[in-house]
Amino acid sequence: MKIAVLLSGGVDSSVSALLLKEKGYNLVGVHLHCFDFCNPQDAEDARRVAEILNIPFYVFDLTDEFEEKVINYMIRTYEKGLTPNPDVYCNQFIKFGVFFDKALNLGYEMVASGHYARTQIDANLTRTDANNKKDNLNIESNKRNNSSGNYLGNISGGHQGNTSEIHLLKAKDQDKDQTYFLWSIEKEKFSKIIFPVGDLLKTEVREIAKKYNLPVAEKKESMGICFVGQVKLREFLSQYLKPKEGKIIDTEGRILGTHPGYFYFTEGQRHGLNIKVGDGPYYVAQKIPEENLIVVAKEGHPLLYSQKIEITEINILEKEILFPQTNTDKTKTHADYTQTYADYINNNYSSGNHPGNLSGNHPGNLSGNHPGNSIIIDVRFRHRQPLVKAKLILRESEYSLQKSAHSLRGSAFIEFLEPQKFVAPGQSIVFYKDDIVLGGGIILKRIN
Repeated sequence: MKIAVLLSGGVDSSVSALLLKEKGYNLVGVHLHCFDFCNPQDAEDARRVAEILNIPFYVFDLTDEFEEKVINYMIRTYEKGLTPNPDVYCNQFIKFGVFFDKALNLGYEMVASGHYARTQIDANLTRTDANNKKDNLNIESNKRNNSSGNYLGNISGGHQGNTSEIHLLKAKDQDKDQTYFLWSIEKEKFSKIIFPVGDLLKTEVREIAKKYNLPVAEKKESMGICFVGQVKLREFLSQYLKPKEGKIIDTEGRILGTHPGYFYFTEGQRHGLNIKVGDGPYYVAQKIPEENLIVVAKEGHPLLYSQKIEITEINILEKEILFPQTNTDKTKTHADYTQTYADYINNNYSSGNHPGNLSGNHPGNLSGNHPGNSIIIDVRFRHRQPLVKAKLILRESEYSLQKSAHSLRGSAFIEFLEPQKFVAPGQSIVFYKDDIVLGGGIILKRIN
């Protein structure tokens, strides 16, 4: 089997390539050059690993595609007063979009990466039949015997067959799980994606790298936005969004200080606020882009909490769980219903109706009636955040014609069972049931 493995220059992707090589797969290592701020040492480390493993190595220049699909989206989103998650778009449109397509067109059968996630085929996931009787949810993980130090026995991914039976699962290492950044990938692609380290702990990954004398065994993890590198986010944004001084006010309207631009801040942020008066600490509670205002509040203030939110650009991976009773229209496909978040916010936000304006008009009211399904699920709206319970309210009219697609797109509402602090519009929210990733979406606005 011919596999193109993404080599970032880090230990996770390097060990992924090693595991596949030891399994006897025909590999090529690929490093993606996406942005000029990328650390050149990463490409060199990736090349060295490929040389040690004796596999071909190439660098793909995707700077134009990256600027179009990720940078432009990121800048527009910040300008709208939202806080984007570019790593999600990078995975969806670059790694498992542009590169994924190129790899398959070049004759490679699979794409592998060092993400901490798993995929599995299992036809016996929870289903709700017409009589609302639930079967047991039971995904049996493949067992590995690590007592002898044999880590090469189980590699997650590379499944053939019916893509509706392929499921994205959280990684074995819950602290390193990266499904928060993978929810937006179309489900059918997971049949051709391999996550070799998904069944390993991070400590095991480093042990393997040391055992095989890989030069990246002790390399530190990259933190923050993947492509910004050593440049601070504010410095990066200032190249596109010029500083524009505005006021910082509290919830009573009192001026507490100034800021260089609302787009440099996010809800829940505490540090970096130029507040000279008051008895804080203060947190960013709201941004008002058209007035270039930042509203701050003290710990415990209701404005810091959200009970209900609207989400958009949902990607439903487990439609059989969330839509147990469906009628299909075989003439419609996934592409018929896809609208990017960047297009959505450009088309729907106007003056006086922005994502941070909690006193403005909102298209949804969760106290009213909503057609379609609702289900209690676990959600995560920040990476590594503990899961919280919420009710997902799907507007079924948006999905009723999409049932033939493996992934479904649309909008919905989330009602947290308990109010949640620091929910930031623009960020991802991901849905789970046990280890299964049900899907996810982008937080459009808070409805308090």
